[in-house]
Amino acid sequence: MILTPKPIDNESYTITDFNHVFAVPAFESSDATCSIDYTISVNPAEAQSAVTFDPNTLTFTIFNDNDISLSGSSSLEYEITVTGTVGVNVASETFTLSLHNPCIDPGFIEFKIGDLNDQQYRIKEAAIEFSHDLVVARTFPFPHDLCGVLGYDTLWKGEYVDAQSVPLAYDSLTNTLTFESDDHSLEGIHEIVIEAYFLQYPSDLWTEMIGQIEIKMDCFRISTLEIPDQIPL
Repeated sequence: MILTPKPIDNESYTITDFNHVFAVPAFESSDATCSIDYTISVNPAEAQSAVTFDPNTLTFTIFNDNDISLSGSSSLEYEITVTGTVGVNVASETFTLSLHNPCIDPGFIEFKIGDLNDQQYRIKEAAIEFSHDLVVARTFPFPHDLCGVLGYDTLWKGEYVDAQSVPLAYDSLTNTLTFESDDHSLEGIHEIVIEAYFLQYPSDLWTEMIGQIEIKMDCFRISTLEIPDQIPL
C-alpha cells in the first residue's frame, strides 16, 4: 500500500484573534477501502495550547487568548506535522504556523489620546507645572491587558527630555511637566510632544499628544522697550 500526502498551505494567526479554522487535504491511499488514521505533532510543543485538530474532518482550529509568549516580541514560527497511518504504512506532511503578537499590530490596538492643554509662560517668572491626560489603549477583538502598561516620553525641540532637563523637564512617574527660563531667544510659540507606547514594545507602536507653550517677553523688558526716547530741552 502507498500513502501519498498532499501539500498543506502555511497558516498564520494573531494571538487574541477569533478562531482561525481551516481544513487540510486528505492523503491519497492506493487502497481506498482502508481508512487512514491521522495524528499531528507541533514543534516547538509550546504552541500545542493554541492548536486543536479534528482527525475526522481534518480540520484545525487555531486560538489562544491568554499567552502572548507564543508569539514572542513580534512573531514565532512553528512546524505542524500531519501524519497518516494505515497499518504499518506511514506518511507525513509538514506546514508552518506563524503566531503573531497583537501588541504591535494597529489592527488589534487603538490608542485613545487625552489632552495636553496649551500653556503660557513669561520669561523670568516662576516655574509653571502642568500635566497631561493618560492615554487609554483599547484592544480588539476583546479587552485584555496582555500588552502591559503604557510609558510616556516628552520631546522639546525634537529632543527627548527627562526630570533634569531645562528649560522643560518631564517627570514620567507623575506625568508632570515643568517649564522655567530666562532665555529671551525662546520667545514665541513652541510645540510639546508626548509619546505614549507599551513599555514592553517601545519602538513598535505608539501615539502622540501635541500641545503648545507660548513664551512671552518678561515684564521688565517690556517696560524698558516701551520707554520713549527723551527729547532734549
